[in-house]
Amino acid sequence: MSDLRYRIGFDHLKGLGPCGFSKLQNGFDSMEEAWEASAAELQEAGFGSDLSMSIVEQRKRMSLDGLMDGLAEHEVHPLPISSPGYPQQLKEVESPPNILYVKGELLERDLRGITVIGTRDCTKYGATVCAELSSGLASRGVTVISDMVRGIDNLAQRSALRAGGRTVAVMASGLDYVASAKSGRSSNGAKLPLDIVESGSGCLVSEHPMGTRSNRARQRMRNRLLSGLAAGVLVVEAPKQSGTMFTVRCALDQGREVFAVPGRADSAKSEGTNWLISQGAKLVTEVDDIINELKDLGDSDYEVGAGTGGMEMRESGVSDRARFGYGDSRTRSQKAAIVVETAEERQIVDALLAANGGMNVDEIVRVTGLSVDNVGASLSMMEIKGYLRQVGTSYELATSGQHMIAPLMMDNA
Repeated sequence: MSDLRYRIGFDHLKGLGPCGFSKLQNGFDSMEEAWEASAAELQEAGFGSDLSMSIVEQRKRMSLDGLMDGLAEHEVHPLPISSPGYPQQLKEVESPPNILYVKGELLERDLRGITVIGTRDCTKYGATVCAELSSGLASRGVTVISDMVRGIDNLAQRSALRAGGRTVAVMASGLDYVASAKSGRSSNGAKLPLDIVESGSGCLVSEHPMGTRSNRARQRMRNRLLSGLAAGVLVVEAPKQSGTMFTVRCALDQGREVFAVPGRADSAKSEGTNWLISQGAKLVTEVDDIINELKDLGDSDYEVGAGTGGMEMRESGVSDRARFGYGDSRTRSQKAAIVVETAEERQIVDALLAANGGMNVDEIVRVTGLSVDNVGASLSMMEIKGYLRQVGTSYELATSGQHMIAPLMMDNA
């Protein structure tokens, strides 16, 4: 526990990246020793000279006592990856959070829940089905997991609460930003975050430290946690090109069950769900379609049927699994192209191609004109996806220099 304050301090530093904590743990006997390390000692641990100096300078401006007081003030509980309370299944996702921040109580049964996701601009049909399925899951003891974003996600969590069930909200910002909901300024739905916590019927979780604002890259990073925390993912209504489909990709990579609600053939809002069903996702029209597919779901106070192994993509010719980047990490690392999903990622790839080598964060900021926060978040996401590798303080392309716009562009992160 004595290391916790130092872990939290490092979690607030910019520039460490997904592999930064590993270097700290491998290079020092304790986080306290790492926190007190000089720039030269940080370089010996594998950090580049610029980043080592940056870490030292950032530490000077940071109060560890202030960080801990901020967590206590907002009643946020940090769970380092070494903690017994850290969700085991999150340790198995790509680049698991070094610290998971929790507001409210995260129960073991929550980790046997169902993530319910879909479009922000849902139809009346989608809203009706979402409310029925979410309340049905909640009434059967299954925790509903989502991200509070307007539309299907928000409605799913509200329906779970109204049914007297539990819900977990995965956020793309620091949990201190929940306070804005008190004045109705929450972008995640007025008062929903507070309703979840104050009702004692769920919790809020984030991988980001206090003071972190949400942005598009962090919203995409969150998607791997949305699927990673759950036993399965239910897509209620979604276009084929949407952020919802990115979460499905994460679920497939993690071996999670994928369920989808069928919709009208002529509805663009159901194009994604209908396509998922055609590719092997479990068709859902009632709660039992989910309950009977999974074992040990929710609080397990009822009988469930035997699972059948979940979604399998059809293998005929060049499969959609391959085209959309599904598959194991070995397959992803051998892809012939970098799948660029945002304008920021395209700018970063273009800059690295033009440099014909590695660039550090400052150089990327200068060349692209993007903010430090946008560059940092985009680099982290691209490193998670295996498109970049960090060498010292520099980032290099880890795959082919070719790149293309992804088939699944994010319009609902």
